[in-house]
Amino acid sequence: MKKSVIFLLVATLLAPSLFACGKKQEPLLSKDVEVFEKVNFNLETPAAEIDRVDFVQGLNTGHNMLSAIVLQGLVNKTRPRVYVTAPWSSMGVDVEAKRQEILQVYGDVALKTLPLDASPAHKTATAFWTIFNKYKDEVERMFVFPSELKFNDAINVAAMLAGRNKGIAVSPLLADQLEAEGYTLPRVNVLEYMNLSGKDAAGKDKANYLTINNWIADNMVAGSNRTIVYIAVPRYREQGGEFLPNYYDLAVATDGLIYNAGYDFLEAGEAYQKKILDQFPDCTPVCGWADMAMEGVFVHTLSKAGKFLLAIDWGYGNGSVFGAFPEYSRETPVNGEMPASYEAENGKIYAAFVMSDGDAWHFTAGSNIGNFAWRQQGYAAAGGDFPMGWSFDCTFAVCNPLIMRWYYETKSPRDNFIQAASGISYIYASKMPERSRENFLKISALELKKAGLDVMEYWDLDKAGQGGRANELVGDDYGVIARYADVIKPQAMFRGHNSLTGNYEFVNGMLTIEKLGNWFAKDGIESYGGVDTPDEIVKVLEHFRAQKLAADKPLFLLFDVDAWGVGVSMVPDAIGAIRAGAHSSAYEFVTPNQLIAGIKTYESKKS
Repeated sequence: MKKSVIFLLVATLLAPSLFACGKKQEPLLSKDVEVFEKVNFNLETPAAEIDRVDFVQGLNTGHNMLSAIVLQGLVNKTRPRVYVTAPWSSMGVDVEAKRQEILQVYGDVALKTLPLDASPAHKTATAFWTIFNKYKDEVERMFVFPSELKFNDAINVAAMLAGRNKGIAVSPLLADQLEAEGYTLPRVNVLEYMNLSGKDAAGKDKANYLTINNWIADNMVAGSNRTIVYIAVPRYREQGGEFLPNYYDLAVATDGLIYNAGYDFLEAGEAYQKKILDQFPDCTPVCGWADMAMEGVFVHTLSKAGKFLLAIDWGYGNGSVFGAFPEYSRETPVNGEMPASYEAENGKIYAAFVMSDGDAWHFTAGSNIGNFAWRQQGYAAAGGDFPMGWSFDCTFAVCNPLIMRWYYETKSPRDNFIQAASGISYIYASKMPERSRENFLKISALELKKAGLDVMEYWDLDKAGQGGRANELVGDDYGVIARYADVIKPQAMFRGHNSLTGNYEFVNGMLTIEKLGNWFAKDGIESYGGVDTPDEIVKVLEHFRAQKLAADKPLFLLFDVDAWGVGVSMVPDAIGAIRAGAHSSAYEFVTPNQLIAGIKTYESKKS
């Protein structure tokens, strides 16, 4: 390659303002601050025929698979043309096959299998070489990240530079192999480029998670898409493992800023995160996930920074394909109009269920496809149909409109969709700066209406900054909850996921219902979320029947069904067990909308 091209590379890298960036958003509420409005991926319409690359376990090591996904993002940045399979099944449903079906039917594209590279020399990088063999003419350079685990924050830098400079992100081993096979791509050592290679005067590595991420804050924000940020948490680093999300294709294709959160969120880690996020518009979504043990502090730090979370774990792939289709929108409620009334009998329990974690893209586009397909096929241990609520994320309208259409257009009349916590997506509202929260509420009101979602979930820490004794997450800042009633105006708000009471109340005219989880099923042992099994559902129902059911009034109960439990089959299994029991006549199982209407009808008659 000619030297002039290398000089062009240096000029491009040293002038971040030359990088492609996202559409600048106009403020919604305040003229003195830039405010996020909607995600803008800036992706072209996908090709009519897309190359499908089959992922084969054992033929792709971690670093080599990451290189394949970054290359996929680079190719799809020009126009989405590559789809990499991600084998997965749930509830006996082949989820990957269903995703491909949705893509082809709703996206009107064809998937054509790209023959896998068969070279024995490439057997640990099959996906990378399969893509590279066809699209190598679109690659002009390679960015080499260090293979040592302690430097893995530099992988994000290599991925960003590759996406913005027609490059690939590779390990030294893969770079050597490319050169040995005659590819004369200019080679950029990422640590050297950042001036972080070698040791400092004290004999310590110049590169570490603080220096690398501070370098990102100082050098990579300019030119980044200003409507979305990507975060990874190297949660296994201390145990000698690695966290390499396969959503890199989306981040690379959309010129996203990628950074690693400080593993333990010490003060220094939160400081560089704030340094990065303060350079983006108010309420910009941050796309990624932390270890579940860190969830509270992770979401808390983003909320304090005035941003909100798009929860994506390692299992969300092909975002650069699914995110390239036109936005899906509907102005009428997806569940139909709320029933005008629903008569509840005294001395009877009315129970409804909501599948949790619909805000987690990797769940909604992954295992929950299996749940929903299984449910739509009519399998129910209780016999026949059963009522079910599903938390969902309105951001799918822009970020994955095809899968949103599939859910909406295949639902049964007894399926209700509910916006997942806590607005347009996941935050702790009471911990946000007031201006950011007001912006967030207005954005949420617009997006929920477009998605046809008129009931929502709400998760929040209490005023002490804790989730509560049983991690209830029902929140206790009624001033904030009242603002939801005033701005978003949902038909009802479902609070928390492991309430100790299951109570309901009205706040500024808005019905709020606390969701029950597995606390009572575990006999008071500290627990962390929704019900996981049919036995837990039955135990909680029977607890409330014995303790709270009165002859002179109905009892209304709302369950949080844990997304990470045994699957949606736990609901019909529990219903079947109750119907076969001695107290079956005490129960009625209803949709969330029927539960809402039942409470409102009962309370209106009381008054």
